[in-house]
Amino acid sequence: MRFYIPKLLLATALPRQTAPQDKFGGLPWGLPPERWPICAGCGGYQSLLAQLGSDVQHFDLGPGSSGLLIFQCENGRGCATFNPESGCNAVLFLAPGEEGSWFTPSPNDNLSIVPEARIVGWVESEDRITPAEAEAFMSHEAFFDLDEDLVESVSPVTRMGSVPAWIQSPQRPEGTGWRFMFQLDCEYVLSSDPQGVGVLEAMNFGDSGRGYLFLRTAGSHPEGRFLWQCS
Repeated sequence: MRFYIPKLLLATALPRQTAPQDKFGGLPWGLPPERWPICAGCGGYQSLLAQLGSDVQHFDLGPGSSGLLIFQCENGRGCATFNPESGCNAVLFLAPGEEGSWFTPSPNDNLSIVPEARIVGWVESEDRITPAEAEAFMSHEAFFDLDEDLVESVSPVTRMGSVPAWIQSPQRPEGTGWRFMFQLDCEYVLSSDPQGVGVLEAMNFGDSGRGYLFLRTAGSHPEGRFLWQCS
């Protein structure tokens, strides 16, 4: 199956953002301030994890959305950010024409801002997963019957497409019609870094965790759920 790995650069090494751009962390671009999500667990504002525009080749959200944003609570109060139904994380969609031409200002001075890395390109690749095996990666029963070498061959890095590299076992949001879209590792692997960091721990997904984005696009408006697992 085909998948895409983002080429990342820290925002501090790039010119100031002046237009929509795929990225992780930082402040949202063009999100109406009244839509900034609040954590159902602690009542604090959530932090941006990722902002991705709709793209026919990599990330087609259909005509009902120009892009999405993934948030989770980073307030350090033990909120259940790993649970897609907890209200401690959020997936928001921007309708065509809704996106503004500005950074959305932080809603308060106490917001924890995830280090910002921008996606400056995508590297296309393929693995040896067949469509039938892809279905098995979503089933508790079938997953553990898969060849161990095949399971271990799935790339654990941040990437779009193919199947999840589960840390624990298959997990889907509640309901039907969800499809896996994106995997987000807790670390940035930078394509180039003048400061020599190379790898930067950025996301709070527990102990060496990994996040997973699922979409449901059967209706007139897309829906999204985010969850994460750790070792």
